[in-house]
Amino acid sequence: MDDLIGLLAALLFWRVVLATVAGLSAALLLALVIPAFGGGPVALVTLLSFAAGMVWHAAVVSPGPPAGTKAPEEKPVARPIACVGIAVMGMAWGSVSHYLTGSTLIAVLLLVAMPLVLGPAAGAVTRKPVYLGELLFVSAALVAGFFTPMLIALAFA
Repeated sequence: MDDLIGLLAALLFWRVVLATVAGLSAALLLALVIPAFGGGPVALVTLLSFAAGMVWHAAVVSPGPPAGTKAPEEKPVARPIACVGIAVMGMAWGSVSHYLTGSTLIAVLLLVAMPLVLGPAAGAVTRKPVYLGELLFVSAALVAGFFTPMLIALAFA
């Protein structure tokens, strides 16, 4: 029964499965070609391809406005609230990338590069404009979230 549920989920979310398998295949190929490309980068590329598949799936299945009607205005999220939420994500993603790669510098570079690479890709999929200022804001918030636990530990040491 579990296999049937897994097969049904794979059929329903085939975009996510396709992106994840493609990312895993590319990561394993890179690991074979580049000796320094170990298990950590393979896991990160696979996680990023999974996220890209989720964005692709969400863009396809999210309904647009009915024909002939104007799209409702989106209510913007306040910058401080967005910063806190993105910082929490940076704490998680940064910790995982630091653990998998074993390097703080690589983790920070990944946190800076992810919005700059995935932001335009998500904008192309969703057909919404992506501004450089927003991408830099997200990068800064991710890095701030990554360093927050370290700074708290230093403050109370």
